[in-house]
Amino acid sequence: MAAGVTLATFLETMVVERGAAAATVEAYRRDLEAWIGFLAQRGRDVETASTEDVAAHLGELEARGFEA
Repeated sequence: MAAGVTLATFLETMVVERGAAAATVEAYRRDLEAWIGFLAQRGRDVETASTEDVAAHLGELEARGFEA
């Protein structure tokens, strides 16, 4: 399944089933699109991502000043 379809389905679920606010959905969209872009730069996608990809992405975010 394409990441865009997966993302759209997830965000729709957040709204319909969880009642997520627009700001929450936008934050999820922004963060997940960044994750998908990061994976694409590594030649991966959400279905092939490894724990090493997650660690690398978190390390990059930390280097940019983001915190968990």
